[in-house]
Amino acid sequence: MQLLHVTDLHYTSDQPFQRAVIEALIRDVRQRVSDGFSPEFVIFSGDIVHNPDEERIYETFEQTLLKPLLATVNLTEKHTIFCPGNHDISRKTVEQWSALSNFLANSSPN
Repeated sequence: MQLLHVTDLHYTSDQPFQRAVIEALIRDVRQRVSDGFSPEFVIFSGDIVHNPDEERIYETFEQTLLKPLLATVNLTEKHTIFCPGNHDISRKTVEQWSALSNFLANSSPN
């Protein structure tokens, strides 16, 4: 079984360095595919994005990296496995949940 594993990408949108890394990755994978590499799954692990609260970050990730990479290896989203890291957790949501949790913990049923 062949797998393509990308880890700790820390994707951010609109960064020249990030674009260069993605272009190099796609170019390298394309070469490997022409040499016979044929993965059955693409795995993203660790920190997929750097800041999940960045506006439309996962949509940008999908358009900029995920879809082109899957097309390069002739796979679909059904052949993608995500194992998120701590940077993939919305800090805004955690803070909101924490505030609600604290409020509920300190509320008396009287």
